[in-house]
Amino acid sequence: MDQNLRLFKLTRLRQGLSRFFGTQPPDLKSSFNNFSNIRSNKGSALVMAIIFMIVATTLITVGMKMVSTSASDSKQQQLYVGEAENVARAGLTDALGYFIRQKNVVSAYTNNPSPGTAGVFGAGISYIDQPFNPVNNIVNAQKSDTMDANIGIVNEYSVDSADVSTDANVVFFGRYEVKKVPAVVGSITPVATPDLSTARDITGNRMGKYVNGDGFIWSVSSTGYVYKRLDKTYSAGPTWAIPFNQAPNKIVATAKMTTEFRKLTLTLPPGSGTTWYAAVYCLNANKITLPANDQGILNGAVSNTTFPAAALGQSPACSNPVGKDAINCQGPPVTCVNSLNSPLADTSVFGMTLAQLQFLADYRADATNPLNIAGSEKLIYYNGNVTFGGALAAPYDRLCIHGANATESTASGILVVNGDLILQPGNLSASPNPILGSWFDGIIFCTGNLSVQDGCEINGCVIMGTPAAHAGSGNVTITGSAGNFGEITLNPAVISQALNLVAVYREDKTARKTLLAVPGLQ
Repeated sequence: MDQNLRLFKLTRLRQGLSRFFGTQPPDLKSSFNNFSNIRSNKGSALVMAIIFMIVATTLITVGMKMVSTSASDSKQQQLYVGEAENVARAGLTDALGYFIRQKNVVSAYTNNPSPGTAGVFGAGISYIDQPFNPVNNIVNAQKSDTMDANIGIVNEYSVDSADVSTDANVVFFGRYEVKKVPAVVGSITPVATPDLSTARDITGNRMGKYVNGDGFIWSVSSTGYVYKRLDKTYSAGPTWAIPFNQAPNKIVATAKMTTEFRKLTLTLPPGSGTTWYAAVYCLNANKITLPANDQGILNGAVSNTTFPAAALGQSPACSNPVGKDAINCQGPPVTCVNSLNSPLADTSVFGMTLAQLQFLADYRADATNPLNIAGSEKLIYYNGNVTFGGALAAPYDRLCIHGANATESTASGILVVNGDLILQPGNLSASPNPILGSWFDGIIFCTGNLSVQDGCEINGCVIMGTPAAHAGSGNVTITGSAGNFGEITLNPAVISQALNLVAVYREDKTARKTLLAVPGLQ
C-alpha cells in the first residue's frame, strides 16, 4: 500500500511538471524503482557493516579481557611456582642443618676396615640409608627435627603472613618434605627399589675408596608445596584435621629440588692417632727457612711415629721435643713427611680433590673474583697465587674479616690456597688507621709456597699439600724484625675448633637441580 501511494503521488507530480514545463518528464516510476534498488543495496551493506563492527568490537573486548586474565593468571602462577621453589629450597636447608647437628658422620657402619669394604652396622641399624631418621619430639618441640617422622623432615609455614594460627586471613601455606627411605611394614628392611627422591647414602657411587653406607655423601631431595588451607580445624598433636592435599584444601604449585651433602673430612698428616699435632706439615726440613736474625717463630710439635722429625738449628734447643708439644720453642720443631702423594695429597687430607672441594667452600675467589671474607669459622678457597698486606687495597690489605664501618676481626676456619700464599707486613704508616699484619686462626692448606713476613701470624697449623701448584712448591719462609716477628704457632684448640665447626656436612653446589616446578602437580 505504501509503495502504490508513492507511485500515485509520483504520477500526479509527473503530470503537473508536464503541464508546467510543456515537456515529457523522465519516467519517475523507473527512476523510483532504480532508486529503491540502490537504496536497498546500500542499506543492506550499511547494516552488515554495523553488525560486523559490533561483532568485531565484542571480539576485541573479549580477547583483550582474555589476554589480560591470562597474563594475570600466568603472573600469579609464576609467583606460586617461585614460592614453591623457595619452599623446596628451605627443605634442603633444614635437611643440611639436620646432618650438621649430628656432629659425627651419619653412617650405617661403626667402622670402615679397609677401602671399599663395608663395616659393621651400628646399633639398631640394618640398612645403609636408615641413619637418616629425623625425630618428632612431642615433649620439647624445639628438639624436633620434623612434624612427621614417618615421612622424614616435614615442616609447614604461612607464605602470606607471619601468623601461622587458625586466623581466617592466613590462607596460603608452604610445606616441604624431605623423605627418608621407609622400612617395610612389619620389617626393618626397606623396599628393594627405594624411591629415588628419598635421602640416600651414595658415598660409594662418588668415592671409590668407600662404600655406600659410610655416610660421607648423601643425595637429598626436597618437595615444596604452596597450598590454600581452607579448613583450619586441628586434630590431636596438634595437627591439621584435613591433610594439605585433600579438599577443601588445594595445592596451587609444586617444586622439587635435589642436591648432595658431603662431609668435609680433614685428616691431618700422617693420619695416625699416635701423631701429635704439628705447626707445619711438609715434605722435608729443607723446605723451611727461618730468618738468620732469630726473629721468626715456629712453635709446634714433632711426629711421634715412624715418619722422620726434623729440628732446624735453634738456640737454645727445645728440651725433649720428640713426641710432645714444643709450644715454648722459638723456631722448630716441625713435622716433615717423606712422601710425594700421601699423606699430604688433597685426597688424603680432604677425601676429595681440590677441584671438588672448591664447590663446598663458603668463600671462593681467584685473580678476577675478589676474596671478601665476611664470617668466622668458614671454608675459604682461593685458586691461584694471592698476596695480602703491604700497600694493597682491601680486601687484600690484610688477611682478616672486613666488617661494617671498617671494623676488622681475625679470619678463622680452613683456608685452601691452590698456589702461593704471601702474607706481607702490615702498613703501619697508613692514615688515619695503621694496618696490622695478617692473622689467621685455623688450618691452612697451601699447594704453592708460603711466606709469613714481619708482624703476620698463623695460629693453628699449616699443611704444604699436593698436588703442587708449580715446580718448587712447598717452601715455607718466615721472616721478622725487632718486635714484629713473623710466626707460625701450633694451637691444638684452634685446630679442633676448625675441625668441629668447618669440617661438617656441606652442600655440593654443582649437584643442586630443580627437578620440577609445575603449578598444581604433585
